[in-house]
This record gives sequence, structure tokens and C-alpha cells, in this order.
Amino acid sequence: MKEFFTSELFRTIFILLLGLVCCFLGYRLQNVWIAIGAFVAAFEVIKRIVAQFTDNSGAIIGCAIVFGLIIAGISFNLYVMGIVLAVCVITVRVANQIISNEWVAIFVGIFVGFFLGMLAVRQNRPLIILLTGLIGGMAVGRYFILLLREIVDINVIEGLPIYAPFILGGAFAVVGILFQFKAAPEGKG
Repeated sequence: MKEFFTSELFRTIFILLLGLVCCFLGYRLQNVWIAIGAFVAAFEVIKRIVAQFTDNSGAIIGCAIVFGLIIAGISFNLYVMGIVLAVCVITVRVANQIISNEWVAIFVGIFVGFFLGMLAVRQNRPLIILLTGLIGGMAVGRYFILLLREIVDINVIEGLPIYAPFILGGAFAVVGILFQFKAAPEGKG
């Protein structure tokens, strides 16, 4: 049983289910997503800061986890700060993909993320529904195809076009977005 939880199949199923939840319940669970994003952001920042003072990997990870949990707890309860912080995390990740200098990417990501975060606070419901529907739908498309590759004859999967995950993900995204606009209440999730 231990092998199942460390296998690629378990990881694929877990991310597929997480994508489904994000796609269809993203707005209702936005405080949870914000707390997760805040934890990841704080973990990464604290890990880099502590690494400047020690080489002990246990101390680095331990401090990062503790401060990540503190920031996640704060962001879960301080809704607006959490939204801005979550958007900053996303923009820093995107900036890291575009800008080669890591510290410049972090600065640009935080600067742009702050303004996008303020926009997200003002237009929360439609923006969160669109983002979670799109992100969740694309995850479902990708990981459903990966799951098929794990459990179905490989020759059947090889016949699928390269863009099949995008078509499936796009379909799930549209259905998830429409479902969330219909089912999600107005106001704070």
C-alpha cells in the first residue's frame, strides 16, 4: 500500500481530483486556495532568507514550514490580504518563467502582483471563478490523459492528438465556469 501513495498513479489521481475540485468549487473554496498560496509564498521566501544564514537543510525547511503556516493562517482570516498575496504568488511564478534574474523576477512579480491583487479584490467573484475554472479544467484535461496512459493500453492513447488535453481541459473549464457562476453565491465565498 505504501508504494501506491508514492507512485506516479497516486500523484496523477490526486492532482486530477484537486483539479476537479478547483474547477467546480474554486470560488466557494477561495479561502483555502488563498491559504495554500500564502503558505507556498511564505515557504519559498523564508527558505531563501534562512538559507543565507545557515546550510542546515533541517533548519531551513523547519523555519520555512513554521512561517508558511503562520502566514497561511493569517491569510485565511484576513481575506483581502490573502487575495493580494495569492495573486502575488502567481505573478512571481510567471515572472520567474519570463525573467532570467531570480531577484528581478521576484521584485517585478510582487510589484505587478500587488496591482493585480487590488484588481482581484475589486472584481473578486468573476475573476476567481474564471481563474479556478480555467486552472482546474486544464489540470483535469492534462491529468485525465496521463491517467489514461497509466491504466489503458498505450496504443489507444498514442492515437490521441497532442492537443487532446487542451480540448478536454477547455471543455471542463467552460463547464466548471458556467457551473460556478450559476451555483456560487454573490459576495464573499
